[in-house]
Amino acid sequence: MSPSTDVVLVHGWAFDDSVWNKLHQPLLGPRTATVTNVSLGFFTDRPAADPASLPADAIWIGHSLGALWALEHAVSPRAIVAINGFACFHAFTARQVLGLMKRNIARDAPAQIRAFWSRAGAADYTDAGRLDGARLASGLDWLATWDARTKVAATPVLALAAADDAIVPIAASRSQWPRNSLRERADGGHVLPLTRPEWCAAEIGAFLDALP
Repeated sequence: MSPSTDVVLVHGWAFDDSVWNKLHQPLLGPRTATVTNVSLGFFTDRPAADPASLPADAIWIGHSLGALWALEHAVSPRAIVAINGFACFHAFTARQVLGLMKRNIARDAPAQIRAFWSRAGAADYTDAGRLDGARLASGLDWLATWDARTKVAATPVLALAAADDAIVPIAASRSQWPRNSLRERADGGHVLPLTRPEWCAAEIGAFLDALP
């Protein structure tokens, strides 16, 4: 990775850039790069980023929805890394489930998101009182409508998945990412950047070092 390399980090639904805290040093510490943390605006103190302000020809690393967001918004990406990610969420999750989550957010956003964090493997993630309910609902709309599967072949991709991910089943990961691009492990849940940062860093580092 050259000193001029741009790396763009995009967190997932109901998360913020603190999801990268444990991964940042083992991955980027040994490398020189310009890092941009993209906020999707799911917390009131984290305004959403303007996609037009983000660099072209960058390496994009997305967690969960962040991988789909990267596929939808990256301009001429050099590579995309998907951690617990997908190219089309509604291909394996019924839209009715997303609709129910949306109604639950309207009634009690903190309760819905705490339940989601627990299922994802991040029960004590952060203060649920800072959530932006309207933006979370918009994120559910993206999950219910976006389909970036045709864009996967257009750029080098690495996908990292866990067999015990309760949000993105391993079968979904296998169906949406090229076989030679997918790296799997047995455990780690839906929050591999938090639960298995060293493994993520090793896999991503090897992938980045092999890029032309």
